[in-house]
Amino acid sequence: MITKNCLLCEKKFEAKNCLVKKGWGIFCSRKCSLIWRNKNTINFWKGKMREKSHNWKGGSQEKYGYNFIYQGQTQGLNGIRGNYRAEHCLIMEKKLGRLLKKGEIIHHINYNRKDNRIENLYLTNWKQHNNYEANVKSTYFKWILAENMSF
Repeated sequence: MITKNCLLCEKKFEAKNCLVKKGWGIFCSRKCSLIWRNKNTINFWKGKMREKSHNWKGGSQEKYGYNFIYQGQTQGLNGIRGNYRAEHCLIMEKKLGRLLKKGEIIHHINYNRKDNRIENLYLTNWKQHNNYEANVKSTYFKWILAENMSF
């Protein structure tokens, strides 16, 4: 055992030789370790966010099959995930020249969530969208049943 001073509170404590060799025996307790870590990791990560991070991928990410683009602080808008906006919403807003209104949604005509060409996007509301989806599904299932019923 080696006598050491705690890095945080400077209290003397006994540390095992094997821990000191690994570089661990620097705190007198778990509490001191957590306090020091919380105080110092905030400063460590402060300058390494977004563009400065080694893991920055240009401000775009994929979730649920949709592309999301980093837009900074955006509140009260459709198609939002934190500081990221759905790419198809941004494209439609640019074409319309305004922000999407509450209740407006963008439908991908070919059902490919990655295909954000303006020709493939359709502005609608939830009611119309659900009616359209119900009609498409019922037609599809009728077709499947008709195909499978013929022997």
